[in-house]
Amino acid sequence: MKKKKIEIFLVILLVILLGLLVIFRFGLKNKPSEKCLADEKIFSIQTEIKLSERQARSFQRIKKELCQDPDNYQALFDLARLKQDLLDFDGAVSLYQELRKRKPKDIAVLNNLGALYYNSKKYKKAEEMYQAILKITPKWMPAYTELVNIYRYHLTEKKKEIEPLLLNGLEKYPEMKQGFIAKLAVYYDEIVPNKSKAIEYYKKLLQLDPQNTTAAQRLEELTHQ
Repeated sequence: MKKKKIEIFLVILLVILLGLLVIFRFGLKNKPSEKCLADEKIFSIQTEIKLSERQARSFQRIKKELCQDPDNYQALFDLARLKQDLLDFDGAVSLYQELRKRKPKDIAVLNNLGALYYNSKKYKKAEEMYQAILKITPKWMPAYTELVNIYRYHLTEKKKEIEPLLLNGLEKYPEMKQGFIAKLAVYYDEIVPNKSKAIEYYKKLLQLDPQNTTAAQRLEELTHQ
């Protein structure tokens, strides 16, 4: 009698264990996926360009990180950069503007916004971004280069602002003296012609870069005009 009770107990225990195993496996199989905490709209990319394998992997990583933490600054920046690379200008600008609110002095964000505005022919907005960079740090050569291009080719009514811009850069960023001297030589030669100044700055440039044959040839031409 005792032995029979033990057998019944073992059978019941086995049934219970099998039942628990079935429930466990079924539960894992049908476990709902973890809810994404980010707004799904942010992942929309308006582009006709097919993502490369590298970009697709990057996109999946970004999506995973933002689903876990919608405020992940680096992931948001990476997503904005991906949209920029895929020519989704509006999407990229919207994200960069949000990032700028969080970190107004992030030069990478300002620089990328400047490029997007420039490529969209919004030159005044591009100008604002590059000027904002120089207020943060005068030691950012791409900002000088882009402002010169904007004033020379697009906001031409401001081309005379190139001179004080470059002279100020020369003073505050002496490590890039040669670059500023070269830009000033071209400014006085081609943008707002001033022959004596152009000669002066081509001579200064050749003192710093004696092997610059283009500058040497142009100096020769100017001195014999």
